[in-house]
Amino acid sequence: MMSNTIKVIVFSFSVLILAGSCASKKNTIRQVQIPKPAVVIYKTKADYTHFVPVQLDENKMKVISFPAPQDLKNGNAFREPVSLKDGYYLDRKGVNLKTAFVKMTYQEYAQLIKNPKAEDLYNILVDKTPFTEMYVCPDWPQTEEVEQLNQLIDDALNECQSLIEK
Repeated sequence: MMSNTIKVIVFSFSVLILAGSCASKKNTIRQVQIPKPAVVIYKTKADYTHFVPVQLDENKMKVISFPAPQDLKNGNAFREPVSLKDGYYLDRKGVNLKTAFVKMTYQEYAQLIKNPKAEDLYNILVDKTPFTEMYVCPDWPQTEEVEQLNQLIDDALNECQSLIEK
């Protein structure tokens, strides 16, 4: 009889522990700050405005990201960079320091029937290190207002962070 009592006590205790561990937990909401898109202004060694940008790996030995042909347009217009004063350009495609340009114009690339292969794009790179200057302006709203951006250039891009040491 004593052993049955112990079994009941052990069983009851086990049920209580399991029931307690299955109690619902409150969902917690984490506060995550999502960075807003920043304005990127840059200069290149040559005029690559009509060439399609691709992303290279850290060692610049292979293409790791590239647009689909249909991704080059915004409505009916190509997403080529906007020409600013003094040889600067406003990025409209997501360039960064790992960006290179392929020797295909936006128009040629957009006419491709299927996505190209990364290896094929690597073989037609124009320049693996095309940038001479690149600035990120995080406090600026996304804009394509050339006059405002030219004023930013006139102000020596003081509100921006240089990504390339001079």
